[in-house]
Amino acid sequence: MGKLYVNGRAKQELNADMVNINLRFEARDENSTRALYIVTEQCEQFLGKLKKVGFNLDQVRLADDEVSQDRYDEERLYIASRSVEFDMPFEIKNYNAILDMIRKEQFEINLSTNYYLSNNDEVKERLVQEAVVDSQKRAEQIAAALGRKLIGFKEMDVDGIRKRVNSIVLYNQSGSSMSYKSDLDNSNLISAPLIEKEEKVSVTWIIE
Repeated sequence: MGKLYVNGRAKQELNADMVNINLRFEARDENSTRALYIVTEQCEQFLGKLKKVGFNLDQVRLADDEVSQDRYDEERLYIASRSVEFDMPFEIKNYNAILDMIRKEQFEINLSTNYYLSNNDEVKERLVQEAVVDSQKRAEQIAAALGRKLIGFKEMDVDGIRKRVNSIVLYNQSGSSMSYKSDLDNSNLISAPLIEKEEKVSVTWIIE
């Protein structure tokens, strides 16, 4: 009986199916209270438009409120901001609808996004299994070259941690159905961003 320590890997490119959207409303004024009033009004109006077209505002979270003064600005204006964020299933038409509302209403909004997979744990588990298969094929080749036979594995390391893969509970999140139709017909044809996922394992195989 002997042991072989063989690495395996598997990777895949997948289209993101979720997006985190952060909207930062900004206003500048000589008076801090007036700047804060402007920015909260803009936020209120925009959320009202989202609600009107069927977006569920229960998904929206307050991310940050801030009032500051730019000391390097000659006009010494106060800058007020409010940031809200929400997660939604990535559907290009819904995403473009939000962008279109910002564009048409000319809101002072800074937008940032983060795309991700709703079933990240499921993808990880599958890729780990494929990486184990890759390791097994390599181990079989090495064992055959040594005139030995692979009879099983003892343990494996995943992400540098020695463990066995447990069953995964999938994460699901429902989204809003939006009735708003933008005129961004060409942009509505593009697909979600690609996310590359890769898993590596180190398996201890038993040979005889």
